[in-house]
Amino acid sequence: MKRSLIQKISRRQFFSQLALGSSSGLLLATEAIAQPQGFLAKLAASATGNASIESQNTAFKPNLFLSIPSRGPIELVCHRSEMGQGIRTGIAMLLAEELDVKLDNITLRQAPGDAAYGDQNTDGSRSIRMNWDRLRQFAATARVMLVEAAAEKLQVPAKTLTTSEGRVWHEATKRSLSYQELAAAAANLDVPKEVSLKSRDQYKLIGKEVAAVDRFLFTKGAAVYGLDVKRPQMLYAALRRSPTLSGQLRSVSDQKAKAMTGVLQVVELEAMPQPVNTNASVAVIATDTWTAMQAANALELRWEAGPYAKVSDSSYRKKLETVGLSPNLSVAMKEGKLDRSKKPAKTISRVYTNPFLVHAPMEPMVATAEMVPGGGAKIWAPTQDPQRLQSAAAKFLGVDASKVEIHVTFLGGGFGRKSQPDFGMEALALARKVNKPVQLVWSREDEIKHGFYHAAAWQKIEADLDKNGELQSWTHDSIFPTVLSVFQKNADTPHKFELGMGATNMPYRSKFKQVRSGAVDAPVRVGWLRSVCNLFHATAVNCFVDELAEELKKDPIAYRLQLLGEGQMIGEQDTGRLINVIKQCRKVADWDKRKAAGAKLGFACHHSFGSYVAVVAEVQQQDDRLRVARMDVVADCGQIVHRDAVMAQFEGSVVFGLSAALYGNITLKNGAVEQSNFDDYNVLRMDRMPEVHVSLVDSTEKPEGVGEPGTPPVVPAVMSAIFAQTGKRVRDLPLAKYVKV
Repeated sequence: MKRSLIQKISRRQFFSQLALGSSSGLLLATEAIAQPQGFLAKLAASATGNASIESQNTAFKPNLFLSIPSRGPIELVCHRSEMGQGIRTGIAMLLAEELDVKLDNITLRQAPGDAAYGDQNTDGSRSIRMNWDRLRQFAATARVMLVEAAAEKLQVPAKTLTTSEGRVWHEATKRSLSYQELAAAAANLDVPKEVSLKSRDQYKLIGKEVAAVDRFLFTKGAAVYGLDVKRPQMLYAALRRSPTLSGQLRSVSDQKAKAMTGVLQVVELEAMPQPVNTNASVAVIATDTWTAMQAANALELRWEAGPYAKVSDSSYRKKLETVGLSPNLSVAMKEGKLDRSKKPAKTISRVYTNPFLVHAPMEPMVATAEMVPGGGAKIWAPTQDPQRLQSAAAKFLGVDASKVEIHVTFLGGGFGRKSQPDFGMEALALARKVNKPVQLVWSREDEIKHGFYHAAAWQKIEADLDKNGELQSWTHDSIFPTVLSVFQKNADTPHKFELGMGATNMPYRSKFKQVRSGAVDAPVRVGWLRSVCNLFHATAVNCFVDELAEELKKDPIAYRLQLLGEGQMIGEQDTGRLINVIKQCRKVADWDKRKAAGAKLGFACHHSFGSYVAVVAEVQQQDDRLRVARMDVVADCGQIVHRDAVMAQFEGSVVFGLSAALYGNITLKNGAVEQSNFDDYNVLRMDRMPEVHVSLVDSTEKPEGVGEPGTPPVVPAVMSAIFAQTGKRVRDLPLAKYVKV
């Protein structure tokens, strides 16, 4: 592309031109179009922590999450990161429910990184789970204090007062006071030690259909993502990184880069060790991102590849297998007694493998950093874990964490990748070197070649069966590089929490259970990816149970129910709830009738992040290709808070899981990642998207995870359906290596 063709245009201008230029290109909601520009600017500022109602004479601020002024809108704070999962709406709902205010009558502010808010790491499907009681209690406390203040002003008993839509009402006399009118008086009251929360039948927001709080920002293109941040005198940077882990820079030839108009400086950056985990790199500083990227590509660099120079995809897979077949595996869990006095009716053993995967969020990494007087800094980033970035930055600068401000923008996808602080730290290192604000933008190629990767794994499961198909023994060997290598040098052995993601908590009854693992290093940076180890453990366990059912000539759903029995507690897992979603999924998917009619179906189920999910997949032959035609998902994730967001998360889990099952494949050659963009790291395209049906169990249990637990059973359900269609059992991913999809 020639630079003369580049036009600078904001996202909002793009949406406006699209809406005006094509009646079929984009349909914007009427209420969103009608919003004034000042309103949108205020919303955009509040979304990145740059707005506060302190200037509006805040009179009552009972905690960090609530501010009620004497005039103007009530302010609620979201301390978790929004990456499309709807958490800003969900957290606002928890607060607004107990405060008794309408979402449209509040201003929502994004919290900066600060330990005062508690854990801010948006991963593990924990945002609602960890804040369900906590935030409701904060809001209920404020409501009780406002009622007490109203009782004093109206000279009536507090028990005769009710709250609704931001007002305290005395029905007997038809008098009411707004929260703003009561704010100053409430601020002078003692904070109650205990408050009562609403009962489920009193909910006005929780579990109901509500509009997303950020809908105006999104529909008008005013949402502030990492790339939208602008600072005075800001410069732009692009990096060329070592192609291999722990590679060292040997020489730089930068004449071609420096000759380009707009290039200001070429800067070398040293690798940062755990827990930051950056590779050595060379940066180009320029007046705009395009120039920086083109100049970075013009650099002539020579690298010493380091300890992984000879690693290939095949050699690493062989290493995993060698470790797995070693007699010296460590036992992570053993239950029951292995009885060899009677020969089992059947002994079945299978091996399952999967490759490295990359997150590939739609928004690659980007961060803006700026030094401030006193040695501190400000960083704007689409980060899932602002406190981790703050801590790393403070250590790097040698200052207290209070000297580092982390402003969280919207995230264009995350999936665990943006929990890592590396991209923010690279921007900070560059800002310190040039002493000006710097925005660092990763390209798609940067992210796929130099990201963090979901662990490759080798798994072997062996079982002894009696004549009825009951499990006499179950041994699961799981070999993969641990995510602990992100935090600890030379960490090479999986932690018990990783094995507890689908292996040591396998739900089926067996007289003897054993899980083993072994030490293996990682030739790439291993990190969290949506559902973490549940992804490959659920695949192996479900596929193996399917193979047992096939050997016994039993229906795979009926066989699972046989193995589960009446249900029991396995740690925190209630297999009774798992049994329920299995039965419901069989019913809503019309499993028996469709199978009898010849549909090629596969089934899988899994418990993770507190939720129970069952999936039925249908695969059809379409010309010379196989197509996943339909997916039925049933989930029990406890009390539903934001129903639309929960439905969307499970629908998105289908897309993510299908991408991993059908296409996901990161391979290595000479220690470097071979893939570079969506042309060779394929994800599910729109024309391959199946029909998706999601059913949510109406539960009174506390809310559990929704962002991650939908993905694990998708993969084995599709693998099972492909076997039903082709008669070919595939035990290695991705499926595209073996069948045309």
